[in-house]
Amino acid sequence: MEDFPEDAEDVTQNFVDQFKAKYVTEEKKQNWYTQLSKLKQKKGESTTTFTNKFMRVYRKLDLDKTQISNGIILPMYKQALKLTIAWKLHEKDSADIE
Repeated sequence: MEDFPEDAEDVTQNFVDQFKAKYVTEEKKQNWYTQLSKLKQKKGESTTTFTNKFMRVYRKLDLDKTQISNGIILPMYKQALKLTIAWKLHEKDSADIE
């Protein structure tokens, strides 16, 4: 019996697409966008911890990173960071959030 990994991949992707179509409503997307826009790095919270939290919400909202451009998401991310960290990131002029 041969394995057909491409077929398995297609079936998995088809399931993911169907799942998203059924359960990821515009209302949920709006809620995730609101969460994302309200996130702020807390005092004492590491940049890594905050970035992971930000990315979890971002991935829910834009799983394949095609709906929200870097021109929108990066300023949101920088604005949510502590000011000193945001300045360092601005100096580095990062073009991608990851």
